[in-house]
Amino acid sequence: MGEEKLTTLFRIDCGKIYLQEFTVEDAESIYNISNQPEIEKFLPDWKSTKEQRINWVVNYEIPENKAFLHAVRITTNIDDHILKLGICKKTTNEFIGWCCTGIKDELPAPNREIMYAVSSEYHNNGYQRKRQKDWLTICSKKRK
Repeated sequence: MGEEKLTTLFRIDCGKIYLQEFTVEDAESIYNISNQPEIEKFLPDWKSTKEQRINWVVNYEIPENKAFLHAVRITTNIDDHILKLGICKKTTNEFIGWCCTGIKDELPAPNREIMYAVSSEYHNNGYQRKRQKDWLTICSKKRK
């Protein structure tokens, strides 16, 4: 047994949901949601095996999030950093989707792509609209 490391995760309160940086524990939920037909149709690059998803979360997505958050703390220039946040129900802490922002080659700088996915179980509950509104508010504040 090792000593547990206490880590404060970046979190944005959005009322009934919150957005939070990915953790290793989120990998299975991301895997399950990304393989739903409704999600796979629009985000085919997110489809993976469970092992691939764990690898991506641990070795790419968590470090990319840390780099983005570090860049925000030390400068206003986030360059080509990527931020991927889980969407979680506040009442149960259940991971129900994710939202991301990053540079997209097809958009002129400094424009960034904003994308999201919500589990099919939670479609038509207003979570996407609420998350989208809060996310855009936060992104616009960071640019000022």
